[in-house]
Amino acid sequence: MQRLLATISQELRRESFAPEFSEDAEASGKLWDLSLFFLNEMNNSLAGAAVFGANVMGAAALETVLLLACLKYRSNVLATKKWQKIKGSATAFSSVLTSNRLGLAVLFDIAKELEWLPTSGMSPRFRATLANMVGEEKVVAIEGGIPDVVGVSWIAIILSAGVRNAVHPGRNIQLPLGDIRFVGALSTMMTLIALGTLLEVTSS
Repeated sequence: MQRLLATISQELRRESFAPEFSEDAEASGKLWDLSLFFLNEMNNSLAGAAVFGANVMGAAALETVLLLACLKYRSNVLATKKWQKIKGSATAFSSVLTSNRLGLAVLFDIAKELEWLPTSGMSPRFRATLANMVGEEKVVAIEGGIPDVVGVSWIAIILSAGVRNAVHPGRNIQLPLGDIRFVGALSTMMTLIALGTLLEVTSS
């Protein structure tokens, strides 16, 4: 997974995420620094085979890149049905966007509406990259486990929640440790797939 993370990280270029409006430049710069920090921490976790830590950092990186994309495509975001339900004026866009009221689920809704994360699965170019790294059979196996009506983004968020639950000892005391580790590894892989697809669509 470290190889996949390294390939994905190459798509994260500062010039590709310039904010649409100059007033968002400060927020965008801070989010950019955070995205690099989270990806670096994810890599460190993977190097130590700490899949739970990698998943947490990966989910944080995914959320940060979604925020960067929202600043880049601010006008499009403001026009979405999801944003219309969020209170806040357009002049306070970055403040509303980065408030505690907006979580990963809300950002996924915006990304889905703007087709940043296709429900049909991986984007063609990212799929080809992944196939070259892990083999076509493994990619087909991954796709076979993702219903078209759900899509890779929702699988990622569901598994991320599952990983958080898996670290609760009282809730999972009867689960074998091997099963818990598998959930962590699977969630991390799906988060990487969602992140890779998102960057391919939004960084162009």
